[in-house]
Amino acid sequence: MRKIILVFITAFCCLNQQSICEDTIKTITGNKILRVGLEVGHIPFSMFNNQGQAFGFDIELAKLMAKKLKVGLEIINTQWSGIIPGLLASEFDISIASMSITPGRNILVNFSKPYLISGQTLLIKSSLQQSVYSFADLNSKKYIIGFKSSSEGEKAAKKMINKEVRYKSFKTLMAGANEVRSGKIDAFIADHSFNSYFAQKYSGKVHFLANTFTYAPLAIAVRKDDPNILNWINNFLDAIKKSGEFKKLHDSWLVDTSWSARLPLGM
Repeated sequence: MRKIILVFITAFCCLNQQSICEDTIKTITGNKILRVGLEVGHIPFSMFNNQGQAFGFDIELAKLMAKKLKVGLEIINTQWSGIIPGLLASEFDISIASMSITPGRNILVNFSKPYLISGQTLLIKSSLQQSVYSFADLNSKKYIIGFKSSSEGEKAAKKMINKEVRYKSFKTLMAGANEVRSGKIDAFIADHSFNSYFAQKYSGKVHFLANTFTYAPLAIAVRKDDPNILNWINNFLDAIKKSGEFKKLHDSWLVDTSWSARLPLGM
């Protein structure tokens, strides 16, 4: 009898949750708008072009999603530290922000299947390329290592490098990478895509260590009460990978770098 009661309670909760989550999908389709939260400034995923318009891999992925839903798209530019709080407060429907799945984040929100696998890498001064070959070689107090504040790079640095190393935090990825280029810091930690882009653009002035030293599955974040949205997003990702649309998107932003001509000068 106890087992039957527990099953009944579980079924009732699922049905109750289903009625709640349906409102979110109805809101998107009813208002004919998909609201996506992200932080513009994460090359090549989201950035401003030379006319002040947001573009990038994540934004194009959001556009494709809105097209499949047959609704419009609103991009809500949000400071990185405010993305999860904003999602929980229903300031937007989902977040496509090249956000990696972590246990801490997963307590607060649910994640889709990963749409990309990334990881943290090192950008170093060109003068160090004959002495620094990996993260371990930076374990010295003579080095200054930079990272974007509240990023996975910051977590990796403080976890993997001893306390004697000097750290410097930056508000943006570009600000930190530029200090490597100018020689003000020795290394900068960022995801593979950004450091790869920066090293190509400033070849000879910085050196890129391409091997990732963390595992970062990037996924779309939704609220905990959104199982229907999560199901739709996972099916959407499967469908565009099968159709070849995802590969086209991937190659346009993560292989071909012709989009960089649309960035403001100095980016």
